[in-house]
Order: sequence, then structure tokens, then C-alpha cells
Amino acid sequence: MAVVAVIAVALSVMSVLSRPTAGCGCSNYPDLTSAARTADRFAELIRARDSSGVWALLTEDAQTRYGDPVRFRPVLERLAVADGQAVGGWHFVSDRYAAEIPNSVVLTRYTGSQRSFAVIMVHTWRDRPEANRVDPEPAGRTVRVTGGDTGTLRVVGVGPSERAWFVLVNPVGEARELMPGRPGEDGRPLTVPDDARSGPALLAVAVRSATGWSVAAVPLVLDAGGGDAGG
Repeated sequence: MAVVAVIAVALSVMSVLSRPTAGCGCSNYPDLTSAARTADRFAELIRARDSSGVWALLTEDAQTRYGDPVRFRPVLERLAVADGQAVGGWHFVSDRYAAEIPNSVVLTRYTGSQRSFAVIMVHTWRDRPEANRVDPEPAGRTVRVTGGDTGTLRVVGVGPSERAWFVLVNPVGEARELMPGRPGEDGRPLTVPDDARSGPALLAVAVRSATGWSVAAVPLVLDAGGGDAGG
């Protein structure tokens, strides 16, 4: 299996289908149900092109980045157009980080026909869903993905001390979490299941470092026979 891949940033926002992963009920644990509902509401507002409603759901960081509701309108239109091209549902990428309040949960979605993708971050508050906020375009992370031995991907660009989550999504919306092995000189190894080694896919990456979250969503072509593939 040979893979060439690079980078990722958020391109669109769509409706939510969460992975069936439950929170523990601890005071610091991300409330995935609340996060999914918030992302779903955000998508509804995007489709309705409700500028004031969308702006009110943005995180403070996102509002600072976009400036004001007037300057955000072209972004809103771009997100709405992308939403109309979407297939499948949202998948949680990071769902276990529990060291801060609010918690930050990363979701991704793949549009196979367009080879495009979306990555969003939802900040959630336990018992305060009305305080949840969305960043539709969180900080991007540059990663490089290569093929190693058959059934193995290697992700270069994630530091050995950084916490990282990896989810593989195919064009029909099926998602699998890939568990990383120990970092090596040639990157973080990921084992791909036998039945997911052929055809196009999206590798979504969420990384938590001392400076905060960064994300990548990398289109891949997986070839179980070891032939060339491009992303």
C-alpha cells in the first residue's frame, strides 16, 4: 500500500451523525450528545443562512478571527454552498480529552464525490449546553501520510509528546478509529483494517499540544496490493 498525502483545513459544515461513543458522566468529560446537538444546530443555521444565529454560536477565537458579522458573511455563504454538496454524517475524531472545561471535541465529515472534507471543533460545557460554541475552521495542522508495510500508514508531523486521535472515513460515510502505535523516526504508525485498505478514504487527525488543538483531514487512496496511490 503506497499513499501520498498532505494537509487539511475546514471547508464546510453539515448535519450531525455522531459515533456511538458515550461519555462517562464525570464532571470534566466531554458531553458528546451535547456536542452533536450543537453542531447539528450550527448546520441548520448555516443552511438557513442565518448570519446572526451563526455568529452567536461561534467561539470567541472564531469571532476574533473573522472580525465581525459583516465580514463573516462571505464565509457563511461558502459554508452554505459546501453544505449543499455533502453526503454522509459527522464523525467524532477526538472524544476522550477531559482535562479542561470547556472541553473541545473535534468532528469531521467527508464528501467522497468531491474529495472534500470538513473539520469543526465544538466547545462543550457540562450541564450548560446553551454555552456550547463552534469553531468551523480550527487551526490547521500540516501532516504527511505515507504507506509503510501492507496495512500500515505512517503520519509524520505529530510530535511524540502530543496527544493525537485518528479516524478513517470512506466516501459512503463509514468511519473507523485507528489506534496509533509508538512514535518512530518515520512518524506515528497506524494499522488499517483489512476491509478498509482499498479505495479512497479520508484520514482525520486531531492533535492536542501545549498550545492548543490543531486538525488535519487528508484525502488518501489506499491500495491493499501495494500499488501506487495518490491523495
